[in-house]
This record gives sequence, structure tokens and C-alpha cells, in this order.
Amino acid sequence: MIRPGLVIFDCDGVLVDSELIGARIWSECLRAEGFPITREDLQESSGISGAGLAEMLRRRFGRPLPEGFMRATRAKIMSAFTDELRAIEGISELLGSLTMRLCVASNSHLDRVRHSLEVTELMRFFDPHVFSAIMVERGKPAPDLFLFAAERLNISPAHCLVVEDSVHGMSLRRLLEWR
Repeated sequence: MIRPGLVIFDCDGVLVDSELIGARIWSECLRAEGFPITREDLQESSGISGAGLAEMLRRRFGRPLPEGFMRATRAKIMSAFTDELRAIEGISELLGSLTMRLCVASNSHLDRVRHSLEVTELMRFFDPHVFSAIMVERGKPAPDLFLFAAERLNISPAHCLVVEDSVHGMSLRRLLEWR
């Protein structure tokens, strides 16, 4: 087996325990605006970008999110992360033991990813190699973000290992296609 030259980590659910916090805030904000959605509904859409979630909700409920909703909800999530966010148990020790290059590639907004890594003291393992779907034309599950990260770090995709927790992140078939 070829030793990877780069390990590309997703952030939410892989490095930080953010998904329940995010789903709770999203469901509270959506219900306050008359979108009857549960935290469980949102957990099922884990890994979908904010724009993808907004489109899914528009199709499901027949109306768009109110103006400014995304910005206000992101601010509430960031505040909750400051108070509640924790690193996945054991991840700091694991990251410290790895000798290959590391980066983060997430569908979340870049500010959220960086904030998550700073609050949990994981940024030291990745800075400045933190990539977001806003940097590419198509976020996950398309391979664009992973390819972008590999290119920026000058590592062949064939020498990359992706650590993902979401079925929306990348299927094995897609991984094999871009390798």
C-alpha cells in the first residue's frame, strides 16, 4: 500500500463534534420562521452546503428562506460553537501522531471551519491548509474540493487519503474516479 502524502479531513463530525449543535440551532431558527423541520431532519442532510440546504428547503416548503436568514443563523451557530464546541475525543492525539501533511476540506463556510478549529485548538495541525466549498465551483459530493486541496499542496490525488463521515461527502466510487 502506498503511504499517503496528504490526509484530507472533513471537519464537522470528523474533527469537531459540531453536528448536533448546528442541527439544534438550524432547527430552532427554521421553526421560528415557520419551517416545521426537526433536528433529525437536518442530521439526515449532514454534509450538504448551506446553499444546498436552502434549495432543499425551498423545494420542500415551496418558499425561499427569508432575507438575511443564513447570515443570522450562521452567527448563532458561531456563538454556540464558542461556548459548546469540542474536538472529537482522541483526535488531537491522532493528529499529533501523523507525520504526513494534513489539511481540512469542508462544505461549511470558511469562517465556520476556521472558528471550529480555533475553538477546539486543532488549527495548529492544519493552518494555513483549510479549504472550503466556497473555493471551488462544486462542493462535495463532487470531488472538486479534494482535488483543489491536493493541487494547492502539490500532492497527486493518487497519494491522498480522505477522512469523511458523511455519505454526502464522497462515495467510494467518486474517490476511485478522482484517484
